[in-house]
Amino acid sequence: MKRRFYFAGLMLSVFLIANTFALPLPAAEGRKLVLVAGPQSAAAALSPEEVRKLYLGVAVAKDGKTFLPLCNHTDAMAYEVFMQKIMYMSGPAYERAVMTRMVRTTSSVRPPEYADEKDLLQALAVTPNAVTYMWADKAEAAGLKVVTELWREK
Repeated sequence: MKRRFYFAGLMLSVFLIANTFALPLPAAEGRKLVLVAGPQSAAAALSPEEVRKLYLGVAVAKDGKTFLPLCNHTDAMAYEVFMQKIMYMSGPAYERAVMTRMVRTTSSVRPPEYADEKDLLQALAVTPNAVTYMWADKAEAAGLKVVTELWREK
């Protein structure tokens, strides 16, 4: 009889502990991936479909301005989120798609890649219609213009 009460008490304790961890957490502001341009840029907002086309080598023009995409390789997580949530493909699949487009069309240009953040920020500053993706907090700290919010962590 003693064992039965001990087992019941143990199960109740496990149940209470498990449910404590299942309680909803207070809402926290998740990370945001944004499309940014240089601080002096007059870049118009782009839809996710336009961003996808832009990074696949299709020329995208809005308000008479043709955009130049810059691939941001300074943050591996931002790159991965951009590939998965915006481009809907993996990094290797993206590389194949860009190469295939370059072979099939002469008008396609491979987006320049930047592995150093300082070089990326410099390119954004000197190229009027250049855009890239990065975390919103980094963009704000660098004083960049947010063109579009691409993705928000839930």
